[in-house]
Amino acid sequence: MTTGLNPLFKLILNRFYLGRIQTPSTIGATLAQSQDRFPVILLSPGFGSANFLNTFYALEFASRGFIVIGINHPAWSSVTLLVDGTAVAFDPVDFNDIERADELFAEITEQKANNLSAALDELLILNATPDSWLHQKIDPTKIFATGHSSGGSASFLACGQDTRISKSANLDGFLYLDQIDVANTGKDFLLILSNRDKYASKGNKRQSSFDVVMAKDQMRIEQFACHANVKKHSLSSANHFSFMDLPLILNPAFRKRIGLFRETDSLELLLNTSTIMIDFFTA
Repeated sequence: MTTGLNPLFKLILNRFYLGRIQTPSTIGATLAQSQDRFPVILLSPGFGSANFLNTFYALEFASRGFIVIGINHPAWSSVTLLVDGTAVAFDPVDFNDIERADELFAEITEQKANNLSAALDELLILNATPDSWLHQKIDPTKIFATGHSSGGSASFLACGQDTRISKSANLDGFLYLDQIDVANTGKDFLLILSNRDKYASKGNKRQSSFDVVMAKDQMRIEQFACHANVKKHSLSSANHFSFMDLPLILNPAFRKRIGLFRETDSLELLLNTSTIMIDFFTA
């Protein structure tokens, strides 16, 4: 079903998707009996994306013993299916206003961060409910958040604001942490960046709203990375979209034609970044 999807992803699903992708996922699977309690990762997609486009990370984390909660953000994901069956479509946002663009990104990040905390509220209710399949299965000292693009931005913000989230990893998302005293949170943050030279302003061309936001973000990154509790990885072979499942599921000819993913080995990059994140969360 593609009704209500972001037009980009509707196009991808209808014309360039390679068919059914088989994964080792199982519907109705039970928790492993190898341990009493499990760490949790809240996994958040980027703006206009959806949780199924982070399936690789979800599977990789789950295979390492994490409970993974992949959420969608109503209006900010390509489509969100609510409990009552209602489908909430993507709500396009006009970022063309240079003066307002940075503020809009910050507002969306704040709302997404609140969604992560709300999802965690529900998760901990299930953990405390005797007849729940998650009853007493969550280790409350090992709750982490991660995400891509604005989902990564939101994971940082949620970690800084929500005392229950211990660590956070941000995959190439803008930084909006002005209201958080990062150095004194007592928490660790991991920032994984793509090759951002691609987005640098070219010559004397008129700046777009995106150029303005990127320039501000570069300054925030420099300030943010100075803190001892921040780890930063820059991946010169990665593009912003390399951290999604798109390179794995698109028709190779179309993928090469649009040039969004550079020439890097997409699977290798996803494996490397998932390993970096797992090592960070388990340290």
